[in-house]
This record gives sequence, C-alpha cells and structure tokens, in this order.
Amino acid sequence: MIAGRHGEAVPFGFEAANSQSDRYLSLAFPGKTPSGEFLPAYIKMRAGKGFEYIELWAWTLGDKVVVQSRKVNEDEAPKVLLSALPYNC
Repeated sequence: MIAGRHGEAVPFGFEAANSQSDRYLSLAFPGKTPSGEFLPAYIKMRAGKGFEYIELWAWTLGDKVVVQSRKVNEDEAPKVLLSALPYNC
C-alpha cells in the first residue's frame, strides 16, 4: 500500500512505530492542517494484476471518531499516486 492526498507532492507509506498493535497502523487525526481538519487520504493497493484506490475520511461525532472509506476510480485519486508503486506488504 501507498497513500497520498490531493495537493501533496510526495506519497507516503504507513509506519507501525506509533501503533499500539502490529495489526493496526496509525494515521494522524485530526490532520496536520492549520484548522486541524482531516484531509481525506487515498490509498493505492495491489489488486490482482492491477491496482485499487480507496478514499479514507475521518471526523468527530460527539466523543467518537468516525472513519469512512470507499473505493474510487483512478481518476479520483491524487495525481501523485498514479505513478507511485505500493510497498510490498
């Protein structure tokens, strides 16, 4: 898997160093924008001989964090992911 956001020049991977379990990976929430809003992340992953793209959103609802994802077409993914190759995992 490899991830990126619209407007960012470099894709990023996931690192387990800040995760409490090796089964889960941390993603900064809220985001690192000046307003603290979470910008959607897009994940590119291998699927058979091709790739799939997932859009990932998160927001607060009361004292809970809601995470929503959906499969998107390649033309909806950030341009930085189109030429990036996912890490082997």
